[in-house]
Amino acid sequence: MARLPIPDRRYTDENLRDWSNGLAKRVVSGSFDWTPGLIGANSEVTTTLTTSTTDQVTGLRAGMAASINPPATIDAGLIWGCFVPDSDQLAVRVQNNTGGGITPASGTWTFFAYQT
Repeated sequence: MARLPIPDRRYTDENLRDWSNGLAKRVVSGSFDWTPGLIGANSEVTTTLTTSTTDQVTGLRAGMAASINPPATIDAGLIWGCFVPDSDQLAVRVQNNTGGGITPASGTWTFFAYQT
C-alpha cells in the first residue's frame, strides 16, 4: 500500500480531505465481549476472532499493526496482546505469568489496527 503524503502548511481543503480519507481507509477499530476462561499457571490462551464471531474485525488485513486494551479491571500477572494473522481476523493472546491459575472476568476489550 502506498504511503500517504503528509499535508504541508499550504494545504487546501481538498488536499486535507484526500489525506484524511486515505488514512481512514487504513484504520480499523472495534470492541468485543470476551471471557478468556481459566488460564493456567505460567501459560497462555489465544483466541482468534473472525467475521463469524464478530463483525468488528471486518476490514482487517494480514500484517496490520494492532493494539488491544483489556476491560477496565483485569487481574494482576496477566499480559495481553494481539495480531492480525489473516484478513478479517484478530488473534488475541493473554498470558498468565503467575504461579497459579487465573480466570479473568468477562469484559469488553477494544482494539485498534492500522496499515503501516
